[in-house]
Amino acid sequence: MGSFGDTIDIGVDVIHPIPVASVVFPAATVVRTLAQHGEAIRGIQEHLLGVPIQEELTALRFRLDVVEAENASLRATIWTMEAIETVNRNHERLVLRLSVS
Repeated sequence: MGSFGDTIDIGVDVIHPIPVASVVFPAATVVRTLAQHGEAIRGIQEHLLGVPIQEELTALRFRLDVVEAENASLRATIWTMEAIETVNRNHERLVLRLSVS
C-alpha cells in the first residue's frame, strides 16, 4: 500500500497555438473538441480509480474505529478510577471525623 504522500504521475501534452486574429469555430469543431476533452478526463478518472486509494481509506477507517474503541475503553477506566478515588477520599474523611469525635 502506498501512502498519501506518494505522488501520481499524470502526463499531459500541452500545445500552445499561435494566436490568430479573429477566428470563428464551426459548431462541429467545438463539439468534437469537447468530446475529446471528455474522453481525456474519463481516462484520467479511470487511472485515478485504479489507484488503491479506496482500499487505503477503508483500512484507515478500520484503524480509526479500533483506536476510537480503545479510547472509549481508556476513558471508562479513567472514570472508574476517579470514582474509586472519590469513594476512598470520602471514606477517609468519614473515618477521620469518626476518630476525632
